Amino acid sequence: MSQASPLMLEQALHHAQELAALLEREFDCLRRSDIDNFEALQATKAQTLGILEKISDSARHEFQDSPEWAGFLSRIHACRDAHQRNELLLRRQLEAVRGTLETLVADANAEPALYDHLGQRSARAIRALHSYA
Repeated sequence: MSQASPLMLEQALHHAQELAALLEREFDCLRRSDIDNFEALQATKAQTLGILEKISDSARHEFQDSPEWAGFLSRIHACRDAHQRNELLLRRQLEAVRGTLETLVADANAEPALYDHLGQRSARAIRALHSYA
């Protein structure tokens, strides 16, 4: 083992903890619908992931059987789970927005229902008339 290797593993653990904190901040931004801060986190997250990839590629073979490496992998798996949780929340929010947009577009394009199928004024038309009065 080289002298740089223990430092490399220490850096890997540090960056894994940093990634976990970023993912928690990302989740908080998503829960609050704070898209500006969510987007601001993406560059830092990508940079941290790049560093982790380089370190893990270098250290994997050297530390594969060590308990420290197992701890690092455990932390990375927790980060993966947090990322999947964030992705699920983001997808649900996007689906809700799409549904709202589809409803708004459908309502804007719909013909006003002034008469029902019996030729009588529809309840919708009556409500509309009363709302203008």
